[in-house]
Amino acid sequence: MKTVGACYLVYLAWRIANTAPASGTTGRAIAPLGYWGAVLFQWLNPKTWLMAIGAVTAYAPERHHFGDHYFGDIVPIALVFTLINAPCVSAWAAFGSLLKRKLGHADRLRLFNRLMAAALVLSFYPVLIR
Repeated sequence: MKTVGACYLVYLAWRIANTAPASGTTGRAIAPLGYWGAVLFQWLNPKTWLMAIGAVTAYAPERHHFGDHYFGDIVPIALVFTLINAPCVSAWAAFGSLLKRKLGHADRLRLFNRLMAAALVLSFYPVLIR
């Protein structure tokens, strides 16, 4: 799972680093997902599944028969994730609005994307060396 997750994150980093600034010449704007669309998207998001599997693997106590976890072991983990999610998503949206204004120039956006791609690659290095 670590190798698959790392490969996916390298792929995402490469895509981020090489994303061209939007030209805005298509003449039509793409509507954002909206709240419920974003909620439903999380069920398809591989990063969400990797994070959930990692959390259950790391924090739920393993039962000795068949190595499975009980529902009662997983509920507290899900509740913690839920409580942490709301302020994190709010901060993400606020910083996104701020960055949209600050990164309006193509050169600034390109530099920012490359820095974020490098940060993404560096962020999973500790996981790989364990």
